[in-house]
Amino acid sequence: MRAGTAEDLPRLMELWRQEVAAGRQDMVPNEHNLHRMLARFDWEAKSRVVEEGGRIVGSVLVMSRPSTLRWGPELWGWTAAYVSYVALTTSATSSIARYLVM
Repeated sequence: MRAGTAEDLPRLMELWRQEVAAGRQDMVPNEHNLHRMLARFDWEAKSRVVEEGGRIVGSVLVMSRPSTLRWGPELWGWTAAYVSYVALTTSATSSIARYLVM
């Protein structure tokens, strides 16, 4: 196992195509969008690949996004308003949890 590099992306795409053909995955990511998403990706810190016979046979890419703690006050306000609305307008049943997930 080793850290992945940007040069591994075409071989990862081929691995994902093989996984779809074998029925282990539903779809292959759009290559253009993937290149755009991974333009500033820290391959050394956030990826690992496993090779066997010169082929990549496994991979892990850890994607991250900004924390919700950085949400602006307007978004926090809407979140609090929605939770309050659900709590006040529904009876105390297990469906409250379903409404909050929507």
